[in-house]
Amino acid sequence: MILGLEIGMLIVGIMALVKGTVTLSKTRVVEGVPARIAGVIMLLPLPLSFAGGFMLGASRAMTKGGQVNVQEFQTTLIIMEVAIVLSCLAIGVVIALAASKHPEEKRPERKADYDDEPDDRIVRRDRPF
Repeated sequence: MILGLEIGMLIVGIMALVKGTVTLSKTRVVEGVPARIAGVIMLLPLPLSFAGGFMLGASRAMTKGGQVNVQEFQTTLIIMEVAIVLSCLAIGVVIALAASKHPEEKRPERKADYDDEPDDRIVRRDRPF
C-alpha cells in the first residue's frame, strides 16, 4: 500500500511542477507557486527514504564490522519509510489546502505599464532631442 501511495505522490508531484496547478476537488484548485511547492514536497519521499535507508545501513555496517543482515532492521526501515511518506503527504496537502481557492476565482490581473489615456507631459519642441 505504501508503494502505491508513493507512486501516486510522485505522479501528482511531477504534474504539479509541470502544470503549476493541482485540482483538489471540483471546488478547490491550487495554482502557481503554492502548487509547485506542494509538488516538490510530494516528490520528497523517494530521496528521503533512500537517504535514511543508506544512513541506517552505513551506521549498522560500521558497528558490525562490515557484515549487515537487512532482516535485523527491516522493521525499522518500514517504520521510517511510512513516517516519511505520511509526513510528506500531510505537509503537501496542508500547503495545498491553505492556498486553494475556487476555480472561477481568477488571479488578479496585472496592471499594464501603459494606459490608454493621453500623456500629460509637456512636449518641448525647442530642444533637438
